[in-house]
Amino acid sequence: METSPTEAHVSFSKRITSETSEGLLADVEWCGSHGFERVELAMSTRGGEVACAMNAFKGLRDSSLEVVTRATGEVASMGVVLFLAGERRLATPEATFLLHPVRLVLPGCSVEVDAKALRRMRARFQRSSSCPTGRLEELDHATARVEREDDAVQAILEERTSLTRGPITKLVYREAPVAVSSALAAGIVHELVSPVV
Repeated sequence: METSPTEAHVSFSKRITSETSEGLLADVEWCGSHGFERVELAMSTRGGEVACAMNAFKGLRDSSLEVVTRATGEVASMGVVLFLAGERRLATPEATFLLHPVRLVLPGCSVEVDAKALRRMRARFQRSSSCPTGRLEELDHATARVEREDDAVQAILEERTSLTRGPITKLVYREAPVAVSSALAAGIVHELVSPVV
C-alpha cells in the first residue's frame, strides 16, 4: 500500500470472497484512521461471491473517505459492482468490463446456472414423473435467490451509471467484454487515464 499526505493507494486483484472483501474494507478503514481523506482503489478482478461484493460495495459507499476506483485490467462479474462503489471511476485504456447474469453452483456438481436455466430445469422436473420429493421447492428457492441477487445488481447499475433497465439487461445477457469507450458512454467509467508507471 503506497501513501501520500491525503491520498492512499490500495490495490485489489483478488477473487471477491468474505476474506478478501473484509481485508479490503479493513485497508480502507486503516487509511481513514490514519488521516487520509481519499483512497484510490486500483482494481483488476474476475469477480466472486455476490453477497461479499454487495457488502464491500456498501462498506465502500458508507466510508467517510472519498473512494476513487481505477480499473487497471479486467473487471468482471461482481468486480463491476465493487468498481461502481467509486465516487470517481477511472480506467486505463486496456481495462475491460464483463457482466453476466448471477449464477449459482448446483449442489453436488460444478455446474453454474442462472435464473433462466433454473426455470427450465424446474419445468423439466415438473414434467417428469420421477421428480424427487422437495426438488421443485429447492429449485423455486434457488431461482428466487438468483432473481433477488440479479435485481440487486441491476439496481446498483441503474443507480450508479447512465443505463436504464432495458440496456442493462441486454448488456448482462450479452456476456461479452465491454471496452473502455463503451464503459465511458454507459457511465460505468467517468474518465480514461494513463496507466500508473
